[in-house]
Amino acid sequence: MQPTSHLDITVTIYVEKDGDGFYAYAPALEGLHVGGDTEEEALINAKDGVFLYLESLIEHGEPFPEGEYLTIEKTTKSQPEPLSVQCQFPAMLGDKLKISPPRILCAH
Repeated sequence: MQPTSHLDITVTIYVEKDGDGFYAYAPALEGLHVGGDTEEEALINAKDGVFLYLESLIEHGEPFPEGEYLTIEKTTKSQPEPLSVQCQFPAMLGDKLKISPPRILCAH
C-alpha cells in the first residue's frame, strides 16, 4: 500500500460561562459563535460549527485562515486511519428539541 498524505488541522476553541449557559467561539473563524446549556454542549456545537465552516471554505475555493488560532500540518502515513460518522437522534431538552448534525470522528 502506498503512503497517503493528509492535513492535520488544529482550530482553537474557547468556551466561556454566559449567564445560565455557555458560549463558545473560534477566533480564527470569523462569525463562528455558538452556545450551549452546558460547557460540553457548547464545545460540541463549536466543533460541529468548525467542521461546517471549513467545509464551506473548501466548497467555495477559499483558503483556510492560517495563523495563531488555526494551524495546518501535512502528514504522510502508510495506512489511512479509519473514519466513522456519529449521528445523534432528536432528544428533548426541557422544552427544546435538539438535533445535532453528523460529526466525523477519527478512530485512533
